[in-house]
Amino acid sequence: SDKISMGLYYAEHKETNARFVFSTLDTLRDKEKREIFAKNAFDTIIIDEVHRAGSSGYQQIMNYFEPRLWLGMSATPERNDEFDIFSLFDHNIAYEIRLQQALKENLLCPFDYYGISDLQIDGKTFSDEDFSNFNKITSDQRVEHIIREIQYYGYSGERVKGLIFVN
Repeated sequence: SDKISMGLYYAEHKETNARFVFSTLDTLRDKEKREIFAKNAFDTIIIDEVHRAGSSGYQQIMNYFEPRLWLGMSATPERNDEFDIFSLFDHNIAYEIRLQQALKENLLCPFDYYGISDLQIDGKTFSDEDFSNFNKITSDQRVEHIIREIQYYGYSGERVKGLIFVN
């Protein structure tokens, strides 16, 4: 059959017999869940957001699997923790384009980017906190801070729409 099969392997989704299997770091860093697959079960493994591959979770996955090809994708391969992402792929770069060039070539839609400083409470920013308690991330004070910043910078259209990246 010419039908391409795709499966999801995370949480309650356990579709592992498909030609293409999509999973998450959280699932595959669990040894038992990772090891239901043979080390060489996949011809190719693609890692999106590969700039995070220096973390122990990604390293566990990369040390277990043995595909014929690893493909890493990232818009931000440079890390501030000095981990060399490029060495994971023997410094082979299939394609590289930076933000300004991608915009110039009309590969991205135009956007406005505003970086705001995080809220400080008692002299500490939220980035200094341990976020094992996610309620701190969405505290009323922090949400009000973000809303004030949106009102300051403005927005177009009938309502605020945005994408928030948290470092």
